[in-house]
Amino acid sequence: YASTYGIPDYIKMDIEGAEKDFLESTYFKEWITKNKIILQVECHGDTKDLLWPEFELHEENQYIFKPF
Repeated sequence: YASTYGIPDYIKMDIEGAEKDFLESTYFKEWITKNKIILQVECHGDTKDLLWPEFELHEENQYIFKPF
């Protein structure tokens, strides 16, 4: 989709548990980092354990990854 719509500056992810697939993907983290995309994730329960060490708490259950 990036070839069609361009690369975003910011992604907010709240997909009710499916965040796991993205957070466990090395390719996704490399793509986010390489393209300097801010990623905001809403996490609940065990999903917090999947957050990368660089995530910061933004507000309740909201975490931000800034790759720069």
